[in-house]
Amino acid sequence: MGIVVDELAATQGTVLDIGCGNGKFLSRLHKDRPDLRVVCMDISEGILTDVGTVLVADAQTLPFAENEAEAVLALHMRSGPSRRPPRLV
Repeated sequence: MGIVVDELAATQGTVLDIGCGNGKFLSRLHKDRPDLRVVCMDISEGILTDVGTVLVADAQTLPFAENEAEAVLALHMRSGPSRRPPRLV
């Protein structure tokens, strides 16, 4: 986790967390970087019940325009998409 926070040191604004899973990473990121707006997404709606506000979304068809976020994380994806997702940043 410390490595990710370090990598986001110069990042301001919105960070997308694709495949956020059970939200443990989100909780830690909010603690370490409360200034960031983190949007969590996962394709598995059932796992999201304890996370809070998240989007049910597929990494192949993200509901965001290009350059809408300053950083994109995909730390907990079990497998990669069959094709590359749209470039966001």
